[in-house]
Amino acid sequence: MLWYSFKTSCTPAGVAAGTCDTEIQNIATAMPAGSYLTYNHEPENDMTGVQFVAAFQRVYTVAKAANSTLNVVPIYMSYQWRSGSTGVTNNGTGGDREIQDWLVPAAYADAYGLDLYWQASTRGSEPDDPVSVDADPRMIRWYNAVSGLGKPLTLPEWGIDDDQGTRASRGSAIRASRTWLTSHDFHIIAYWQLDNWYLGTSTVPAGGYADPDGVAACQELVAAATP
Repeated sequence: MLWYSFKTSCTPAGVAAGTCDTEIQNIATAMPAGSYLTYNHEPENDMTGVQFVAAFQRVYTVAKAANSTLNVVPIYMSYQWRSGSTGVTNNGTGGDREIQDWLVPAAYADAYGLDLYWQASTRGSEPDDPVSVDADPRMIRWYNAVSGLGKPLTLPEWGIDDDQGTRASRGSAIRASRTWLTSHDFHIIAYWQLDNWYLGTSTVPAGGYADPDGVAACQELVAAATP
């Protein structure tokens, strides 16, 4: 399966106005049938919700017209879905970064995705142990926003790193996450095998640590997947 994320030479306003239609068409027609396409992966750092939705709707319309077999999917950034974030707000001020401003309408999305990275040192006063995704308030805030839109959900980037004290295995967190994800309409799950998030049993990159049971849990998740 191919999943391709892209940006254009146009600003989000330019994309929404159709200025980059040719770029979008060229990318869409080059994609294999049934593959996944994302415009401006993790947009919360780059624009407002209103700008993103307008641009994404144009991308969806143009890409699907060029290649109807594509799955065109917005992917959001869990960091900006944390409580108190200025990137994704929920204060009722009527600004253009409120939760509702970020939601691409279901008519313009074939699924929804979230990139989620857990790290002990960023968890405040919470326990220094890897946790299941349903214990992460960023995931739940995002899930509550998109789950009612009636589309499949995806976790295209997922990483867990216990970077404090004795580094605990990620096995139990992965197994608990698998149970929750498969019962909450997540169709695609991809573990981010790089840097601190790396799952290995012996040689690991700088920042990573050996985690045989984490590897076993990830292998169990893969083995249980259905095509």
